[in-house]
Formats: sequence, structure tokens, C-alpha cells
Amino acid sequence: AVSVHPVSGCVHATVRGHGAWRYDPDGSRVPFSIQRSPTPPRLVSSKWYGGRDSGTALARISAVVGASPPPVLEVGFQARAFDDTERAYDAFIGLPPPSGISIAQEWDLATVDLIVHEAGGRFTDCWGRAHRYNKRNTGISGGILASAGPELHAALLEAIARELPEEPPAPDPADDIPD
Repeated sequence: AVSVHPVSGCVHATVRGHGAWRYDPDGSRVPFSIQRSPTPPRLVSSKWYGGRDSGTALARISAVVGASPPPVLEVGFQARAFDDTERAYDAFIGLPPPSGISIAQEWDLATVDLIVHEAGGRFTDCWGRAHRYNKRNTGISGGILASAGPELHAALLEAIARELPEEPPAPDPADDIPD
């Protein structure tokens, strides 16, 4: 997986099972490892993942983990956001929309999912399930939770669970469409 930030020239890349790297514009390559998050964690959401529609739920989730209510970004999530060169937050929360399918598509997540995992972070849906790719329906049905490590991820999943229906949507949104 490769993610390029054209403005800075920075590249993040990984091969499953072999770690992640950052390639800087000067040609240097350094290991990319997501560092542990501070306490309290810094959380964000995005308008592209329902952040504006779920402000009160996000405020409750933040309170449970001792964080400030998250700002809602105008952009989606990129793995470079967890890089210490520009790290501004420790977790990205995209709650699943009431309609069941977000505007996000699996191709929006596949690269960052692998880079985050290989760099030591966590990336799941809001029920803690790994995202599935190459589905019949390419939409994302379970929301997004990306975090800087297993402890923060577990705490956020517990806090998020209070805001979700008990039954998660199918990993492939096509399975939830009535015949």
C-alpha cells in the first residue's frame, strides 16, 4: 500500500507483514511507527464520515475517555495523520450513519487500513471488526475507528458501543439490502 501527499512530497508505504515506512522528499526512508497517544487522547471526526450529524454522540464518547469533544475535519482520514511529523490527533472516529451506508467506499480505506496496521495502530469498524474489501457493495457500513494503539482503541470501542445498535450491520452492505 502506498499513500502520497502531493503537497509535501511525503510518501507512506507498507507491505503486509513487513512494517511501514515514510519516504521524505529528500529521498530518505525511515520506519513509520505510530507512537503511543498522550492522555487525554486527541480525537477527531470528519464531515465525510458523519461527524457533523453525530456531534452529541461524539461528545459523549469523548467524555468517557476523558477527551475534549472532537473537531470535525473537512477531510477524510489519512495514515500520515498519525506520523509524528504532523500528528494532530490520536484517534479518528467515523460513526456509522443511520442509513447504514456511509458515502465512504472501500477504496477510501484500503491503503490507510494496511499502513496503520503495519505501523502499530488499529483500524476497524465501530464494532471492532476488520474492514472487508472486494465486496459486492463497496460501501462502508460499520463506520471507522482508527487509533494510535490497542489500549486507546479498546477504550474507544467500549465508549462507542453505548452509541450503537446492538446488532451491527453486515460487513458487506449488500447483505443488508432486502431481496
